[in-house]
Amino acid sequence: MLSSSSAVTNTPQQVEQLIKRPYETIKQIIKQQQSSPNQLPYTIQNHFKQNLDNFISQIPNLTIHSTPNTIVKYRCCVQDMNNNELCTIHSLFMDHNPLETLQKDNDEQMFQQPQDQDTYFERNKFYCIPIPGETKWAKELIQNVIVDNTISLNDNLVNDDDKVKRKRGDEEEDEEMDDDEEEEDFDIVVIKEETNNTSSQLSISEKKEITKKIKNQQKSENNNNRRDPTREEMLDFPLKGETGTSCFVKIYDEEVNLKNTEIVDLIGIVNFELGVGSSTGMLDEDDFFSPFTPEGSLVPRLHLLFYKSYRTVFDYIPFNIFNSTQTIIPQIRNHLINYLSINCCKNDLLVAEYLLLHLLSRVRSYQFDVTLGKFILNIMNCEEIDFARQVNDVLETILPAVHVLDLSNENLDNLSFVPVKDYDLDKLKAGVFQLCSGTHLIVNENALTEGNLSEKAVRNLTSLAQLIALQKIDYDYKYHNFTMQVNIPVLICSKGRTLFHDRDVNCIVKLTPQEQPSTSNTSLTFTKEDLVMFREYIAYTVTHNDNDIKINEEVKQAIQQTFVNARLKDNSITEKTLHDWLTTTELLHLSLGNIDKEVDMNIWNHVVNLETERNKR
Repeated sequence: MLSSSSAVTNTPQQVEQLIKRPYETIKQIIKQQQSSPNQLPYTIQNHFKQNLDNFISQIPNLTIHSTPNTIVKYRCCVQDMNNNELCTIHSLFMDHNPLETLQKDNDEQMFQQPQDQDTYFERNKFYCIPIPGETKWAKELIQNVIVDNTISLNDNLVNDDDKVKRKRGDEEEDEEMDDDEEEEDFDIVVIKEETNNTSSQLSISEKKEITKKIKNQQKSENNNNRRDPTREEMLDFPLKGETGTSCFVKIYDEEVNLKNTEIVDLIGIVNFELGVGSSTGMLDEDDFFSPFTPEGSLVPRLHLLFYKSYRTVFDYIPFNIFNSTQTIIPQIRNHLINYLSINCCKNDLLVAEYLLLHLLSRVRSYQFDVTLGKFILNIMNCEEIDFARQVNDVLETILPAVHVLDLSNENLDNLSFVPVKDYDLDKLKAGVFQLCSGTHLIVNENALTEGNLSEKAVRNLTSLAQLIALQKIDYDYKYHNFTMQVNIPVLICSKGRTLFHDRDVNCIVKLTPQEQPSTSNTSLTFTKEDLVMFREYIAYTVTHNDNDIKINEEVKQAIQQTFVNARLKDNSITEKTLHDWLTTTELLHLSLGNIDKEVDMNIWNHVVNLETERNKR
């Protein structure tokens, strides 16, 4: 540990210097710990966590224009895990260009391998993307906090010689290139030199010759049968049309075990690795020449220092007001039902209340073929083909992540609903269902038209049926499938009853449009403050929907008696019906803010009234 820098940083100036010039600190740690190099990654990570953990808001967000070799913050979703890499001290928390072994300056000497030449480090490599389906206001939660600090850091700390320059250097202007290929190659060398502030010991002609040899070697080692991926394939977002910055994350801690679709806040050092070639710090060259190696100008590299993980998309939404008082929850609940009724349920309060229960649902556990907590809702009698889009527009104002999926013949034939392993690109190609936990999926059945279904369309529908029934999806690895348990609430909008099995859908309710809002609506106006309150209310309720809810004996007996009487009158009443009643009861109980209370008779009577009115339709 640093003898002079191990103390926790307190001053803004020290924090800014640490964010801007992390390699100066890393060099000092390496220099002082040459006798025990095996603990270097842990020591470095621990030092930065101790000094920056209380200053996260001052760390700028990662963008494609971030200053290289500085510390950035990145909220993302894990999309794929690539092959591991081996590195030496030369490349701890950095990426190297092949020429760097010939371009050492005094500073680089600190990164040279100490006495033990056989000390290697393994780093895991993950591909991370922006959170799929994340709504605008949810993105602004983190962006608004950082924007002022980002400007301050760039204005006060970032020097011009630290930035990646996108034009040719001064040396290039002194000598003409023979052809376009040599011009492009030399451009990479100059840019890399300027990025890392190295001093050249080679003439321009020697640099060009070395670069050409490296590029020819790369071409010969690449598999000729592999096709070049397109830009869209490189970024590979699950939801087409989405934008944002993706990155490769390199992790040095073996205990960090990130999972697919996991949401994480990453703090690390960003590099913009330009060009593809071998590296002095990269010992696994077969992995480095993988076809899925987009340049840093498209996909930056982030060397992880520390991170924070979230279980669902709701876990990073603040709800401080509800920690101090819960008395306002019933009032907010009623106001939210009115909001849903007026804006997307055609003034139907019954549908709006069931929709609210759906929004608050969350998978709590998986027991054999029963998924506890799942509440799949089918709103039928949706005559308008774009009704699902209207619902999506409203839910985007109150949910952190939501996506509408049109079940059109075109989408069924062309999209891949589940992730598929592409062995040509040596990567996992994203699927539509590769969504973060808690992301709401709206299925528009009205988009489906008559016609023959292709084999791929049938597979997609089968995957959707499995998601609805079991909250599981199968990752397709060609020769085998890997089943992933998920938490993706599904809302189905259809004209008639859904095409999926009734036994897999927890609630089917008929939409009955009303010309005027119900007289029970106490308020018909909604402000920005109301939307903020709705978001916090939903986040608060969902994050507390992870414990078993207690039902007192009186309610248990009432539920049992109601079930027995119903079965005597209707043979279609099954154990599945009882399960749906219990799920509705639990969600209604939570929606009223009863986090630590038992379910009482008032809750059960309300459920009976809801079910009675629903069955009348």
